[in-house]
Amino acid sequence: MKLFIYIMMAVLLTGCAQTAGNPSTSIKDGHHHHAFKDGQTIAVGKVKTYPLTKLKTTTIDHTIKVKDNDTIIYTEDTGHGIPTKPAGEGHTFHAILKVTYKQLSMYMLDDGTFVTADPKHVVVTEKGHHSNNYPQYKMHEDDVHYLNSLDKKDADYKSYKTYAQQFGQRQYDYTREMLMHTAIHAVNHQTPNSLEIPKESFQSFEAFKKAK
Repeated sequence: MKLFIYIMMAVLLTGCAQTAGNPSTSIKDGHHHHAFKDGQTIAVGKVKTYPLTKLKTTTIDHTIKVKDNDTIIYTEDTGHGIPTKPAGEGHTFHAILKVTYKQLSMYMLDDGTFVTADPKHVVVTEKGHHSNNYPQYKMHEDDVHYLNSLDKKDADYKSYKTYAQQFGQRQYDYTREMLMHTAIHAVNHQTPNSLEIPKESFQSFEAFKKAK
């Protein structure tokens, strides 16, 4: 079975930050709703705190306007090209997530990119109440195939399936947290401290049963 951490990185590149070929665009009339791959619809006001840094996210439905040309947008750093670009004075965007870390804050836009939430650089022009589409964890098809190949009548199968899903979700959350930790520093022109994902090996079904 594949190590989930590598799968999570692949998911992040294709799902959470699918903007390499689809740069963020400003909105002039209404909202542009982007469908994240394997996304989920979440209402406004849901709060989540990430374990490694205590970084906090809150789902929102805001229209924001950029106040100057110093503001930048951060896109997932894939190693190809520069991960930041100017937001553009006067441009308007649809923000669907507010992220806070210590004294820093930023917005995630509806295409998965990030921009500062510092009121010196952006202003909220409208607060909506619509649910929006967000990235979510989905198990890789190879791992689904592996689970399906196991004996579902085995007494330990259900607990192992739960273990596999929780492991994948945990690794996905670590990767999301690392992305946002980097982004919130970048858009606020700060240098982040190093952040490492805890090393955790995934157990095969046989190893899982022996460890019980």
